[in-house]
Amino acid sequence: MLSLARTLSVSRTATLTSVAAAWRAAPADGGIPSSMDVATGREYDELTEGERHQELGAEVLASQAATHWGTKENPVKVLSAVDHRIVGCTGEKCSSIHENGVLWWRLDAGAPHECPCGQVFQLVDRPHGLDQH
Repeated sequence: MLSLARTLSVSRTATLTSVAAAWRAAPADGGIPSSMDVATGREYDELTEGERHQELGAEVLASQAATHWGTKENPVKVLSAVDHRIVGCTGEKCSSIHENGVLWWRLDAGAPHECPCGQVFQLVDRPHGLDQH
């Protein structure tokens, strides 16, 4: 009897969920709903992941933008809790080197790195546990 009750409960839940999803996804013009209209759970997360990454990327770029032109005497400080970080430069020479306008490289701890455009970057130790992307 217990298994019968469990089966009825599961099937009733599935039916109510299906009806709710169909009601929400029904297009106003009576057409066929898109994948985004009916997606839930992991599928929805996968479909919206690109949008979230674009928003996050813009936020990270704004927070990590160089505050000045890095020189040997005063390099751009790049914070990192590890001994390396991927850095991108949009200097004039960098834009002409790469079609997307950004020259990327791995910045390692130690000596400053001079980009082909002349800007200088240096990795600065940041304590573990602080928010960083």
